[in-house]
Amino acid sequence: MIHTKRLMSEPDTDGLADLMRTQQRLVEEMLFRTIELSVLVESGQHRFIGRALDDLERAERELGRTELVRAAMTEAILGSKPGAEPALADVLSVVDDERSAVIARTGEEIRATLEEIDRVRRDAAHAVAERVARARRAASAASSTTGLYGRS
Repeated sequence: MIHTKRLMSEPDTDGLADLMRTQQRLVEEMLFRTIELSVLVESGQHRFIGRALDDLERAERELGRTELVRAAMTEAILGSKPGAEPALADVLSVVDDERSAVIARTGEEIRATLEEIDRVRRDAAHAVAERVARARRAASAASSTTGLYGRS
C-alpha cells in the first residue's frame, strides 16, 4: 500500500514501468494458478480446487487494484482528465525511447500472457467436457440392461 501511495504521489514513467512489471508478475501468477487448477481438475484432486481458486482470485483482485493505479498514473503523466482511458500508445508518445521500449515490451508480455491464460482455460474446459462425456457414457452403459452390470 505504501508503494502505491508513493507511486501516485509522484507519477512518472519509471514508476509506471515498475507498476507494469508488477502487473506482469501478477499475470504470470494467474497463468500458473490457471494451469495448476486445470491439472488438479484433470487429475481428480478435487480437494485442492478450492485453494487453487482462492489463489487465482487473489491474484486477479491484486491485478485489478494495480490496473486502477496504472490508469490513474497514466492519466496523471499525460495530464488527461480522469476516466479518459488513455491508451498505451498515448503514453509511449510522451516518454523517451528507453522507457518507451521497456513499457511497450512489458505491455506486450502482459497481453501475451493473458492470451495464454485464455488458451489454457479453453483447453481445460474442453478436457473437462470430454471427461464429463466419458463419465456419462460409462454411467449410461452401467445402468443399461445390456451394460456391464446388466442382467442377461
